[in-house]
Amino acid sequence: MTAILAHGERVATRAGAFVQNARGGTPMTGALWFAAADLLARGEGRKVLLTLTDGEPNDVRSALDLITRATQAGIECIGIGIRHDVSRLFPVAVRIEDVADLKTALFGIAERLLLA
Repeated sequence: MTAILAHGERVATRAGAFVQNARGGTPMTGALWFAAADLLARGEGRKVLLTLTDGEPNDVRSALDLITRATQAGIECIGIGIRHDVSRLFPVAVRIEDVADLKTALFGIAERLLLA
């Protein structure tokens, strides 16, 4: 798991951090746990957890459980799958075929969040 950007940090200052190499496996539960705990500790009223993945979690059951708990705690959980369907994991799910499609997907998600 890699924390790429802290709350309030400008994306432009951390652009290089977004280049990640495959490490094998998808330890999604640990990453979700960290992100959910971080969000729950924040004072903002609206909390959105956006997960970008190219694979199935190492432990699907624990990831589903954590997503369910986070949702029940008021966190909006959104998943973006790269060449991977994440609709059985996340209440809001988008599939893209290539990282080049990410910008369009993110704008669609932002629009959906703003209109909700």
